Amino acid sequence: MRNVGARLAPSLARPFRVVHVLWAILILLGCVVLVSMGGGHPPPMVFVPPLILAGLLGHLLLWLIQWLLRKGRARIAAGSAPAAGWPPELILIALVLGFLAIMAIAVTIGEIALLRTRPLLWLMYAGAAVLHSAAFVLLLLRIDRVRLLIAVICFGWAFALVLQVPEARTGELPFGLALIAALLALAVYVVRARRVRSVLR
Repeated sequence: MRNVGARLAPSLARPFRVVHVLWAILILLGCVVLVSMGGGHPPPMVFVPPLILAGLLGHLLLWLIQWLLRKGRARIAAGSAPAAGWPPELILIALVLGFLAIMAIAVTIGEIALLRTRPLLWLMYAGAAVLHSAAFVLLLLRIDRVRLLIAVICFGWAFALVLQVPEARTGELPFGLALIAALLALAVYVVRARRVRSVLR
């Protein structure tokens, strides 16, 4: 298993190295812009430490994703049957899940004050963060049961949109209904599609 992981490590390291460099450049440019903006109240420089912290967290997240991908590929390579490569739609699902997981975690932390005033709402945020994060991790590890979890998330989003239909404006209604139909179709596709099942174990 370790030999398999060692063989897979270089192919994963190269693209992630580029992303690490681009992320570091982006954070550096942001710091330079904040410092060059001069005075104010509050001065823009006070946002430099949080930006640096965000940069460090971004690097940690990239390392975590790389580690999970390596573990997932090692699981597949150690199996009895080879797995297919990631189809584009599954890559897109992984990116969306990762984005939603990060946003849900950020909202859960940012709205921690709701734990006292509106605990059920905060628990809903926390539950969404756990579900999206778990789906993202399981997908990177290529665990087959993630298909059902992704379907549950799609049905959950579709149900949340259905609750908004009575309040939707006339021009927004067709788009909302199309989005609900797309989420339901995606749930069925992820569960049944052979292209998805061939990547997972």
